Amino acid sequence: MTDKKRNLFVTTALPYANGPFHIGHIMEYIQADIWVRHERMCGNNVHWVGADDTHGAPIMIAAQKKGITPQQFVAEIAAGRKEYLDDFYIKFDFWHSTDSPENHELSQDIYRRLKAAGLIYTKDIEQFYDTEKNMFLADRFIKGTCPKCGAEDQYGDSCEVCGSVYAPTDLKNPKSALSGTTPVIKKSTHYFFKLSDPRAIEFLREWTRGNGADGKPFKTRDGGVMNLEDLIALSKDKVRESMPKPEETDGYDAAYIENLVGEIAIGAIKFQDLKNTISAGYVFELEDFAKFEGKTGPYIQYAIARINSILRKAKEKGKEPGNIVITNAEERVLALKLAQFNYLSATVSKTCPILLLDDVFDKLDAMRVEQIVRLVSGEAFGQIFITDTNRDHLDSILEACDSSYRIFNVEGGKIV
Repeated sequence: MTDKKRNLFVTTALPYANGPFHIGHIMEYIQADIWVRHERMCGNNVHWVGADDTHGAPIMIAAQKKGITPQQFVAEIAAGRKEYLDDFYIKFDFWHSTDSPENHELSQDIYRRLKAAGLIYTKDIEQFYDTEKNMFLADRFIKGTCPKCGAEDQYGDSCEVCGSVYAPTDLKNPKSALSGTTPVIKKSTHYFFKLSDPRAIEFLREWTRGNGADGKPFKTRDGGVMNLEDLIALSKDKVRESMPKPEETDGYDAAYIENLVGEIAIGAIKFQDLKNTISAGYVFELEDFAKFEGKTGPYIQYAIARINSILRKAKEKGKEPGNIVITNAEERVLALKLAQFNYLSATVSKTCPILLLDDVFDKLDAMRVEQIVRLVSGEAFGQIFITDTNRDHLDSILEACDSSYRIFNVEGGKIV
């Protein structure tokens, strides 16, 4: 666990105040309550809020049937809420209403700012209109014959018999579910948010895909959350920067390169996922895990592609791949010991055993010794002891390695 507390804002789908609570509401609240309690037990700050959804035609119609105002109807429904929540030991930190003065003011302020920025536009939409009730009809207040399968008494947005989805105006023999009359088509002006505006696109991209509030990479243990779809898109963008253009390749078209970009991007994410331990927080740093060098998925894919290319060219020259045979006795012993080291690390102690390379320079040439030293100085190996009588040789090899080391001179069985 991390010492840093997370500040969490939690809410659930607001219950529509056109009827009492039902099992669907309670099921969602129980699920949310379990998660909220867990986060608080972990020491995090949680603010769990809810509200009555008080707007919409169903509430207006239900209130009309009872001969009261929508506000009075909502108040009656809200009065029974506490009993339901208390019976299931569910306690919100704050509960309000979408019809509150604060929500009116906030909603209007958001609308005015968006309109002033040119991010609101209007469009005339054709809708069914009930001339008896003097109101436009939402999808669920229109019934008729399905235009696909011919089933009768179907709603204005989808057929419950064949599963087809359609526009209300596609219904055959439409009827108003409120008055039973045949509705007419009228135009009404609708207001829309201009999400296609470049400013909105950039904002949403940064908000959903960007780093944390501090500008640093997302970390799950600091509360960072990123959708997998967004992570794949970001990974593709990063990989695409390193890929050649179609005109720079030897006959590969744009579709082939784009498909390759997708495979490399997903490979980068998979490698990063496997690289992380369960107990560690995920750090989504695209600059690191989407590059083509170092311990990354793209580099492994590149290495595999190079190996396959070498094998393919060898086959074209009539050379078939075979088994790797170690003919040198000393090399064979060393290979077995390194294999034994890996086995012990993975299965027995789950820790890195101490590795002793005793007088290895006397048995192998300089090139092989340097390769072995580079290998064992990696992260997979722990503490290593190397003995040798040739100090100059040892210094030149160790200086080429990035790992830290200490040298002890032994004379007459004593460290001097």
